[in-house]
Amino acid sequence: MERKSEFWASQNVVITNRNQTRDDERLGDVVIQSKEDYLRFLENDKKALYKKAYHPSIIDYIWKYERLLRKTEYYVNCRRDLVGRAWGLLLKYRLNRFGLRLGYTIPINVCDEGLSLVHYGNVTINLASRIGKNCRIYNGVVIGSQGFGGGSPTIGNNVMIGAGAKVLGDCKISDGCIIGANAVVTKDIPANCTVVSVNKIIESDRCISDV
Repeated sequence: MERKSEFWASQNVVITNRNQTRDDERLGDVVIQSKEDYLRFLENDKKALYKKAYHPSIIDYIWKYERLLRKTEYYVNCRRDLVGRAWGLLLKYRLNRFGLRLGYTIPINVCDEGLSLVHYGNVTINLASRIGKNCRIYNGVVIGSQGFGGGSPTIGNNVMIGAGAKVLGDCKISDGCIIGANAVVTKDIPANCTVVSVNKIIESDRCISDV
């Protein structure tokens, strides 16, 4: 009986480790994995939004939303106990409801630290997308796939995405890029470039290519 108990205990450990690995693979690199990460993300988000206080005012809905986003990520990723999982589910529900009020559809574990949502309204990000550090996103932006089974964008650090821009498909936006208002991007963009219209790159006020 003792050997059987040890065998089933070892199998339970293997199953738990496999599930943990799947969760880590699903979460990818853009995750809060500790309380220290959580506090660092909050600090950098606060700086990106030019806020002085951690506690938002009554009408500061964007900062409230970003704080709730990070809190949800912390509980879902780090709190594996029963109470933590229950809080994670409740926070996800609250995040979705609050996002509907503001026009945000932003999954957890997609946006890295330093996120700046500039205005309310119609920001949609695909679950499989990845947003780098210190990204500034205006209203009306869509970041997602081009269809069922298609890839999703990977956006680097220090990228600004203007109002109404669309970044679609399996493309990579490198660090330091500016996506102009109402631009459409479906292909890779090199670092430190500005994109306008449909995949048109501008550098130093001069059009150099259509990607």
